[in-house]
Amino acid sequence: MHAIGSAYLIRQAAGAERYDGATVEISRAFESNGAIVVDLIERNTGNQIDGDASFLEEYARIAIDRFARDYVIDLRQWNVRVDQFAYHPIDSGPKGIHDAVYNAVSTAFAQWASMTVQVPIEKAEPDDARESPS
Repeated sequence: MHAIGSAYLIRQAAGAERYDGATVEISRAFESNGAIVVDLIERNTGNQIDGDASFLEEYARIAIDRFARDYVIDLRQWNVRVDQFAYHPIDSGPKGIHDAVYNAVSTAFAQWASMTVQVPIEKAEPDDARESPS
């Protein structure tokens, strides 16, 4: 089972442009310790991100570690993959990538939790609703 979360922070305002984002996929690591894989793929083109984009991986990993600390998650039990970056050489930055990856990880774990909760098939009614009035 896999869960996927995405977060994209895009703002087109003169002088305050932002273009940051990523997709995060999580799955349980059963056979060995989990791994964090950051694949620098651009979401629109599908191409490898070139140039001075080393901060993408660094801040993606920082965001994942921070999320794990905030929510007491043992990352050794999880495989985490980050890719599909929204990246622009001028409008992308460390804080935006950090925030986007943090939100994407949060969404992925929320989705995981929603898939593993057992929901009753029938709607439960309070006991007094089943009794006829006297």
